[in-house]
Amino acid sequence: MRVTVERTEGQRVKFTQMSEGEQQELMRLADELNELGISRTHPNPYFELFANAMARGRQPEPATTLSKEEIQAQAALADEILDEILADERADEGGKDS
Repeated sequence: MRVTVERTEGQRVKFTQMSEGEQQELMRLADELNELGISRTHPNPYFELFANAMARGRQPEPATTLSKEEIQAQAALADEILDEILADERADEGGKDS
């Protein structure tokens, strides 16, 4: 889990260091992958359903441009939700052993 958090934070830092043009190009490519469904594939089918639902409900309007702070806030919210899901899974696994 720690390695994943470190990688995510590293990616977030790299994104904020990009020029506005580079950020826009990356977002365009991410949108393209999102439309193809590639960016949301996950080996856990429950998580994949969750990610698809989140993507459907949270896609900004095409004219909307998020600030760096808004992007960071969304990433932090996603991290919090994922932490809760993982904690629930660990709790469920712990209960199975008894």
